[in-house]
Amino acid sequence: MTFPPPQNQPQTPSGWGQNPPPGGAVPPGPGAPGVYAAPGAPGVPGPPPAPKNNSTKWIVGGLATFLVVSLVAIGGIFLLTNKKSAPAGDTVKAYLQALAAGDANKALSFGAGEPGSKELLTNEVLKKQIAKAPITDIRILEDQTTKSSISFGSVHVSVKFGSKTSDETLYMKKKDGKWKLDNAAVKLKVSSVGGRTQAYTVMGKQLTDNDTTLYLFPGWAGIAPLNPNFSVNTDVIFGLKDLSYANLSSSDVKPNVSPAGIAAAEKAIRDRIAECVQSKEAAPANCPNKLRGSNAASVSWKMPALTPTTFKDYTFYEYKLSLTYYSVDLVFPYTAGPEAGESKAYSIIEADLTKSPPAISFDR
Repeated sequence: MTFPPPQNQPQTPSGWGQNPPPGGAVPPGPGAPGVYAAPGAPGVPGPPPAPKNNSTKWIVGGLATFLVVSLVAIGGIFLLTNKKSAPAGDTVKAYLQALAAGDANKALSFGAGEPGSKELLTNEVLKKQIAKAPITDIRILEDQTTKSSISFGSVHVSVKFGSKTSDETLYMKKKDGKWKLDNAAVKLKVSSVGGRTQAYTVMGKQLTDNDTTLYLFPGWAGIAPLNPNFSVNTDVIFGLKDLSYANLSSSDVKPNVSPAGIAAAEKAIRDRIAECVQSKEAAPANCPNKLRGSNAASVSWKMPALTPTTFKDYTFYEYKLSLTYYSVDLVFPYTAGPEAGESKAYSIIEADLTKSPPAISFDR
């Protein structure tokens, strides 16, 4: 008895379960009638790739952009901070040329800092300085700043102030990208030790005990006697080494008595003695004439003999600005009642030259 095949039973495709064809022939590929292949089988394309994650792409791109912008910014800063400036030697040369031309403000512009006072840092004062000691022969001998990338360095320079050569190494610094001198003016400390400041002036400025610091340009200092009784060294010149600090003392000024002061002191002594002999006292105050052991109520005095050599020996004291005459022999004729005679005086006489006329004192 024959049964009909079951209904809806899947049919086995032809060729399945059979040996491959001889000679390595490739079985029919997918799509051939009645042939089905499993996914991934040789010659059979696999499933379509899954879609890529776009967030990774954006992160990588953002990082790349950030790096590019950062490098550009850093490069810009580097270029700005390392912008090539004029050599420091050019600054020193321009500074000295400004001084030589009498341009005070331009000269000050080459300094890194401001001076404490500009009273003597004017065109008028500077022109007086260069009229007395012209600034010439400016030579930059070596510029150490060209060998360094830091903002500090030095320049070796030589220049003449009048006949005096100033050969110095100046220290430089960068300010706002430009080379500047540490100081463009001399800071002058005025010392009255060994010579009172009232004896002289600096560039026409009369000094007092309160004027301890002055500022002026290098060059002629303009020292001049304040009182005709004195002489001072008028050839003081401050060089480039004094730009950092300078001290003005008696060793520079060299105050001394002038010929006019000697004459004034001698005249003042004679005048004072003439006043003393007008006294009727036996021992007038602050006078060399004195009658010892006398009870006379009135004494008539006469002038002693004063010769050109009487006051030839003296000592000048800088710290007092005075002349002192030691052991001056004076003989005063006198009359005291019926008594007449001579009174000998061995006096130390001091003439204070700061006074006009000089003040005279006697130590008998």
